Amino acid sequence: MARGPLVGRDAELRALVEAADDARIGSGSCVLVVGEPGIGKSRLVEELARSIGTEMDVLWGRAWEAGGAPPYWPWTQVLRSLREPVTTPYVARVRGDLTVAAPATAEDRFLTFDAVTRHVLNAATDRPLAIVLEDLHAADEPSLHLLAFIASQLRGAKLLVVGTYRDVEARVTPAAGALLDRIARDARVIHPRRLGPADVAAIAASDSSLAVDAQAAAAVYERSEGNPLFAVELLRVFARRGATGQIPASVRNAIREHLRAVPADLAPVLEAAAVMGREVSASTVADVTRRPPQDVLGALHSAVELGVLVERAAGRFAFAHGLIAETLHADIPTLLRRELHLAVADALEREPERPLAEIAHHLLDAGANHGARAAETAQQAAELARRQLAFEPAAALIQRVLSIAPPSNQQARYELQRLLAEVLILGGAEQGKEAAREAAAIARTLASPELLARAALTYGLGYSPGYTDPILVNLLEEALAALPPGDSSLRARLLARLGGALTPAADARPPMGIARDAIEMARRLGDERTLLDVIYAALSALLPFASPNERRPLNEEVLALAKRFDEPLIQLRSHHRLAFDHAELANLAGVELHRTEYDAMVDRLRIPRARWPSAMLRALVALLTGRFADHAAHFEEARALARDVGDTFFDLHASAGHDFLASRLKGDDAALDRNRHRYERFGGDERAADMMATIHQRLGRLDESRTSAADGRFFEAVRLQQLPHLATMAAEVAWELGDREGASALYSWVSTEDPPLPALHNHGYAADRPMAHAAMQLAATLGNLAAATRHYESGVALLTRIHARPCEAWIHLDYARILIASGERGAEPRRLLARAREINDAIGMMLEKRIRAAESSLATPALTPPIIEDSTPTPSVQLRADGDTWVVEGLGAGVRLKSSRGLEMLAKLIAEPNRELHVLDLVGAELVDAGDSGEVLDAEAKRAYKARIVELRETLEEAESWNNTARAERTRDELEALEAELARAAGLGGRDRRVGKAAERARINVQRRITDALRRVGEASEELGRHLTAAVKTGTYCSYVPDRVLRQTPGYSGV
Repeated sequence: MARGPLVGRDAELRALVEAADDARIGSGSCVLVVGEPGIGKSRLVEELARSIGTEMDVLWGRAWEAGGAPPYWPWTQVLRSLREPVTTPYVARVRGDLTVAAPATAEDRFLTFDAVTRHVLNAATDRPLAIVLEDLHAADEPSLHLLAFIASQLRGAKLLVVGTYRDVEARVTPAAGALLDRIARDARVIHPRRLGPADVAAIAASDSSLAVDAQAAAAVYERSEGNPLFAVELLRVFARRGATGQIPASVRNAIREHLRAVPADLAPVLEAAAVMGREVSASTVADVTRRPPQDVLGALHSAVELGVLVERAAGRFAFAHGLIAETLHADIPTLLRRELHLAVADALEREPERPLAEIAHHLLDAGANHGARAAETAQQAAELARRQLAFEPAAALIQRVLSIAPPSNQQARYELQRLLAEVLILGGAEQGKEAAREAAAIARTLASPELLARAALTYGLGYSPGYTDPILVNLLEEALAALPPGDSSLRARLLARLGGALTPAADARPPMGIARDAIEMARRLGDERTLLDVIYAALSALLPFASPNERRPLNEEVLALAKRFDEPLIQLRSHHRLAFDHAELANLAGVELHRTEYDAMVDRLRIPRARWPSAMLRALVALLTGRFADHAAHFEEARALARDVGDTFFDLHASAGHDFLASRLKGDDAALDRNRHRYERFGGDERAADMMATIHQRLGRLDESRTSAADGRFFEAVRLQQLPHLATMAAEVAWELGDREGASALYSWVSTEDPPLPALHNHGYAADRPMAHAAMQLAATLGNLAAATRHYESGVALLTRIHARPCEAWIHLDYARILIASGERGAEPRRLLARAREINDAIGMMLEKRIRAAESSLATPALTPPIIEDSTPTPSVQLRADGDTWVVEGLGAGVRLKSSRGLEMLAKLIAEPNRELHVLDLVGAELVDAGDSGEVLDAEAKRAYKARIVELRETLEEAESWNNTARAERTRDELEALEAELARAAGLGGRDRRVGKAAERARINVQRRITDALRRVGEASEELGRHLTAAVKTGTYCSYVPDRVLRQTPGYSGV
């Protein structure tokens, strides 16, 4: 590779430099750079040497490929370069001193290896050392045994050992290949990737002698197959001769020179093979050439002996390099070449597997007469490739068909463009979004709402965790507006994706409402494929905001449907999502079950980019259970896996969030301070401000924390965002600052202890302290010690069950502080602090300073306890989802009711007492159309209302006869409301009144559903029904005001 700028090797070079940095501070390692000839292994290690040359000595050794070199030759070169004096005959032997006898026994060999190892480690004591050993595939076995020995002794050393070799050639010699495999198991292995089109273009731009236009650079990329050495040589010829689209004569002539050794009778077989492509099947070549299979097999074996082909497996062969096949292909006369392509396509059609992609390729090269057949087959092949997750080949096929598709056939071009967008987006290519926008433009030209909707959904296949895409939101809303009103599969899909597209939002409830309404619509439609797509998309709006009790059944339903419809990618992501659901439900066995299933699917699907999340899930469990060494190992494994595939999401998002929660859980203030600098860079970002308030509070900077949580907006923003892990952080801030207003804003939500164990999902892969801990802190801030105690006991029971020892230490410590602040000076806080210290010392947390501070408070008399039990009422009624039911608890009663929209709306009101919610906030996207939506009450509703009125009149008569005034009053109120609704549903002449505006329709629906929910609660529990009927107000704005009831309660004086 020319010695211009190093291109396309940022990740590989970064990994090597990081290994060198580690070695400089005493954490040595072995790194192997492995790849094919010309891939740039030597250039990469040369760039490493240049980068570290001022800080480390770099010594070189190279195996001799021509044969005849003495044993240990690479190490001989290294030892001769060392300035360290040789003091033992063992080192002198390896250095090449021929007067010293060779090792005679296994013990002698061990002593030799040990002496050489100590020699190079001593040399690295004063100044760090890097040893580079090149071409290890050609090294003698003793050299490799010595490398394996030294590699095992690098822990704690200021020594980096880097080796390079060709993996294919290493396997030619079984013993050497086995040794290198053994060394690789304990080393970091870097496989330099082949260059991409942009990399080849960058090489061309870096040197005037290589300068070519974009088309030529693309041609060079295709012909070199991304091999850097071939790319540079081809660029050099293209730069001199111009981009002709052909193999440069110098390269072609060199290949032809090589092919002159091929006998004439072998040429037809090789021509047919070249038309088939890089890899060929002997049986297909025999079919195309109409020759006996045994004769063809013999000819192909002859080509192997001549170095033209290599045998991959029995009956399968490949050209030694693609340029050989391309040169042969180019030299075939055009007419014969087209005939061969058609013959290959026909032969493949006759095969049982019928490889559609290959057939389409050959038909496209068989000439214009076969264009229609080629286009049809190519689309079938692309669809199959998409289902098999082979996105890149699918995209290449569609682009070829697009290049020959007539511009006048807009419908056909739309289908191709949309399919191209789909496979590009699923394959992670950014160009996919542009392709989707082009499909949407064609749909507008065709004035087709359906096509526009499909284009919008295709654009939405790409997810951008952490931020909203305004183009996607606008496209989805445009498509929704274009569709005809009423339930439809496309409308449900669009709504589901819109819910996710609007996430994250300052207020998470509207996107979640849209997503839930989309699911309801899909269920009404009764089509399972629609239901799969809708729930899967809608969950992106519910994760992680909604309760895992709601998400888990939905994810399980998606998983079952994905299996039924053979959607492996959805299955994979569902296992990932379910692992988090179980984490938040504190079911660690469930986490492990779905992590294992996730691993199995990654192996089956062969998706390297999907491997690191599994290691992060293991890190999550290890951190939660206090196994910090395991946690560090799993985290580093994840980092290595992510960097091996160039996944920047890990460092930008997952690593940052995980590091924050890990340092928070361990009590590592130094790490938290590093996070402070990280989040300060984000400036006005709301979530960064949330983190900053927590970090300042943890570090004892209460003034800064108070500033970050200024004027109460912080706590209200956390409540609206509905992110449980932020709620636990905000609760701690409110408690430490004594902010009763902030605590009041959060308590009604947090006190539900749902989810039990908040987790940071894709942006952290870590569980936070339990919701019970946060509720304990908020209750204490509000002066309710009894409630704080209940939450403490609930949290301890949970943490003990799952052995979450770090969280257990924290909850004991904080509850002890609450007791001390309340004036308690007895044995209980001392016992709690002792338990916190026991856990702290056992697992290596960093809480000692905090524990001592709490102990010193015990010695100080409590003159005025800061926590006073006051009359602030805690929520008297709670609603929580449990599967497909709702549990209503309070006032000493508890009932379980089948889920309904009315109960969901009631739960929203109770979760935010004393706050008025607009009916549109309660219904979400249920009434997205602004026009006429039919009758105020349909026939079924009117029948139900009339039947209920009959029941209520009988109930009222019975209540009055028993002198039960409370029941009579409640029944009379409901009866009047229903009669009013029936009357309002009728217009002039008794005709059905129709609903126009969304707000009015929403008000009607909300009132009807909440009224029904109150009726059902009252039937199950008179006390709960009475309380809720008095406390809930409906209308355009709805609210739950428990004071309405409490003010009527004897002894209540107000707050």
